[in-house]
Amino acid sequence: MAKVNTILYLTMGTLGDATDFGDLLTTPSSPAGTMSATRGLMFGGNIGGGNYPAAIQYFAMDTLGNATDFGDSTHDGRSDLASCTNGTYGVWMGGYRAGPTKNFIDYITIDTTGDSTDFGDLTGTKGYRTGLSGD
Repeated sequence: MAKVNTILYLTMGTLGDATDFGDLLTTPSSPAGTMSATRGLMFGGNIGGGNYPAAIQYFAMDTLGNATDFGDSTHDGRSDLASCTNGTYGVWMGGYRAGPTKNFIDYITIDTTGDSTDFGDLTGTKGYRTGLSGD
């Protein structure tokens, strides 16, 4: 299956197909995402050829449009990582990058832009995981 950079959305209160929202800056496979009520963010993924960008992308939830550069990860780019949020902070952890899995944890403040901050380390290297969120 070909990778695409399309962002799609659904209107939860109605039945129907997904609609085009805009485009991502890259065409990643296996990125991680997080969001607040106003912004959606995406980090990582494998764009092919061993390329795992460290860029963080975001888009406004209330307007249709393309993703914009948010900043970069403090650590290497990676794919297959877990993410979670409390609506204020977004966290990415673990992941895979052409070799062993990683133990990195990064966080960002969703309503600002800039590079991520090192949050600490997982107790071991982890990849291909999921995260949970709540408030």
